[in-house]
Amino acid sequence: MKKTISINISGVIFNIEEDAYDVLKKYLDTISGYFTDSDGKDEIMTDIESRIAELFQSRLNDSKNVVGMQDVEEVIDIMGRPEEYIDEEGPAMSSSRSRSRRGSRRVYRDTDKNLIGGVCSGISHYFGWDPIWLRLIWGISIIIFGVGIIPYIILWIIIPGARTTSEKLEMMGEPVTVESIKKKVTETFDDIKDKSGAQGIDTDFQVGYAKQQVNRGGDFVVDVFKRFFRFVGRFIGFIFLFAGLALIMFLVYSYFDGSLIQVDGQEWEWGMAELQRGLFTSELHSYMFTIGVVLVTVIPLIGLVLLGSRLLFRYQNKNRGLFPVMFTLWLIGLVTLIISGIGLGKEFATDEGFSDFDKIELQGEVLYIDVDDDSHFSNAIRWRHNRFPNELIELQDDSIYCGYPELRIKQQLGKEYVELEIEKESHGFTSEAAFERAEKISYWYRQHGDTLLFDPFFAYSLDDKMRGQYCELTLRIPAGQQIFFGERIPRILEYARNRHDVDVEDMTSKMWIMTDEGLRSIDDEEEIESDETDSRMTASIPAQLKFVPSNPLFALNVKHGDSEGRK
Repeated sequence: MKKTISINISGVIFNIEEDAYDVLKKYLDTISGYFTDSDGKDEIMTDIESRIAELFQSRLNDSKNVVGMQDVEEVIDIMGRPEEYIDEEGPAMSSSRSRSRRGSRRVYRDTDKNLIGGVCSGISHYFGWDPIWLRLIWGISIIIFGVGIIPYIILWIIIPGARTTSEKLEMMGEPVTVESIKKKVTETFDDIKDKSGAQGIDTDFQVGYAKQQVNRGGDFVVDVFKRFFRFVGRFIGFIFLFAGLALIMFLVYSYFDGSLIQVDGQEWEWGMAELQRGLFTSELHSYMFTIGVVLVTVIPLIGLVLLGSRLLFRYQNKNRGLFPVMFTLWLIGLVTLIISGIGLGKEFATDEGFSDFDKIELQGEVLYIDVDDDSHFSNAIRWRHNRFPNELIELQDDSIYCGYPELRIKQQLGKEYVELEIEKESHGFTSEAAFERAEKISYWYRQHGDTLLFDPFFAYSLDDKMRGQYCELTLRIPAGQQIFFGERIPRILEYARNRHDVDVEDMTSKMWIMTDEGLRSIDDEEEIESDETDSRMTASIPAQLKFVPSNPLFALNVKHGDSEGRK
């Protein structure tokens, strides 16, 4: 392993191999000696070192943090070797080589040949336009259309100014080499000498002073906006960082315990282990599902944390391969999730079912129906109001309990007895598998004399997994049969046709009788008939007769066709 040393180039610390450092030092000393008699020697060397530091930084990352001999040789080739311009024929050869080498063009504000902020001239340099045309277009848009000021200020904020010689060369699309830096600095000093002459010094000073004041004012406004946006960026970074870490901890915990997740006001009590046991028959698909969920959910949150950290602490990410790796892992997670999802979806390809029919023998005239006590789900839960699986599925031992079966009340046709149909359905990869699962669904009800008590849940074996198992009850009642609904019946009662269009919640604790038109309330019959009689009497009163609130001092006699009252 080669010996390394630490050096400072343009304010940046580098670890460099010792032999590479010797070559670099000799190179810089040679260049420094070449520019001994040149105007602006210090500025030239500063720009050269800044460019070299920039090139070194572009070659380093987390896996490579030492500058080697190959890096130094590549940088010297880019910057230009001293012998190319020290020899007598060097300038011509170097000029020809510079023209053949194309520099990378970047957008900067031209701080030298600007009128206000250098935005128009900088953009024009990037596209190779004459700045006067872009300035003309911008001026017309401001004068005629009233727009252009805000976009100009925004561009002034986001486009950096070309301050160093390297930046000015990149703005013009010229290669940043030792020769081009020297040439640019020399031209700058020549311009300063020309403007320092006696001719037009007062005019140039006044114009320059005015431009300087305008640019100072603009730079002040730009600096205020930059500080504001920097503060906003750090605030957003803090939010991203805090939210990302909180969500990561939340998700990691919820993978093992779902009690933190609230769905429809209820706790989701299923963790990843319960989902694996209840859904997947294959361990491979189970693990693929888990890995996919973790990668798809956690990777974006890690990216959010990194983005928040970068905005908050304003550090540069030197590892350029991190985000591609994260994106690749996220794609892998998405693919595994899709594959496991497709495998699970095939288990729902078809559905089959069958029905059991039970004859209900009654001893009295009234059939009492209600729901038995709920030993698995809360007695307060009603199917009509709470249908989400988090509160209607329970994994217990080797069985899965589901709530609730749907109960429908219909008229019995062609038979004189009460009949209960228990319909069971399930999904499967094949019809045979679906039918076999449906057969294994268990449902219980109890009859005590004339009372039917329905369980608010059905169950099936854990080995059958969750495949959309379903249970529906249909109670067929012959015409003339009286029925009484208990307080808990709305939990499973989905449909009961009645003449009064009463909701199932309002049908409890009342006596009903089955008719050809549906159920009719016996308890409310007298009240309904009384209301109908009142309606007929009201309809027979003449329209011109007006009623007034009752008063003990007045008595109102009403006669058909007579609107007079007597005191």
